[in-house]
Amino acid sequence: MSRFLPSLLVLALGACGSSSEPDADPVAGAGGAPADGVDEAELILWEVPDLPWSCGLEIDGSAAPASALQGILLSEWNTFVVQNLGERGKPTAAEVEDLVTRFYAEPAQLLAPLIDDLLLIRDHRERHPEIDADEFEHFRHDLEENAGHLLPTLLASLGEDGLREHLENKFRIHQMQAFYAAGLATLSEEQLQAHIARRAEERGEDLEAVLQALAEYPDARAAFEGQINADRAEAAIRAWLDEVRPLSEVVFLDRGGERIVLDAGN
Repeated sequence: MSRFLPSLLVLALGACGSSSEPDADPVAGAGGAPADGVDEAELILWEVPDLPWSCGLEIDGSAAPASALQGILLSEWNTFVVQNLGERGKPTAAEVEDLVTRFYAEPAQLLAPLIDDLLLIRDHRERHPEIDADEFEHFRHDLEENAGHLLPTLLASLGEDGLREHLENKFRIHQMQAFYAAGLATLSEEQLQAHIARRAEERGEDLEAVLQALAEYPDARAAFEGQINADRAEAAIRAWLDEVRPLSEVVFLDRGGERIVLDAGN
């Protein structure tokens, strides 16, 4: 048996059993006290000033859910402030205004992940106007098992209706990811070997050592194939989004009420 595991295989082992679970973070930027094990930057989030986020986002005339917009803005704002202020402490009012101006300077880039999510959600809603109650409850149960400690904070921030709306949106995205994964053609052994060889080369691994280790650890091989298929599904989603974005009118409503048409094609 191999006396070491190449790092590429360690990544596969770490992913065992994770492909069917929902994202452990049900919403970004929920705030609350830092948990044990957070990195040092998060320990100063209590000093981050409130974000003036009285803005809006529309895609083809439909307003983005306030909970989704607030979630991504607060998450990005926390990171932005920490990166720009470090450990300098609480900023002055003038510094906050400068930070806010720079934060909103590139709304298309800032909101790109949310725009993609909303396009996926809209596509799922067009396919399935009503979500399957049993599947949703199963999804929510898995989410509570993985990140249940966040739900009270989310409930306090979003309210019961807002929390359910947000979880339903997460569910719809999860379903679309599963839809694209299910549509993938099965890889032949030759195609799988080509993926393994490419990834080994990218990571500077010895291909023979990787192949030997994968042969010795069937669970790791299955997880590795799952990673490859997840990447293939993600590539299919990105290709679809690249086609849909240029056809969509995306409008950002800034804090002053100005309507700014975003170039969401990139």
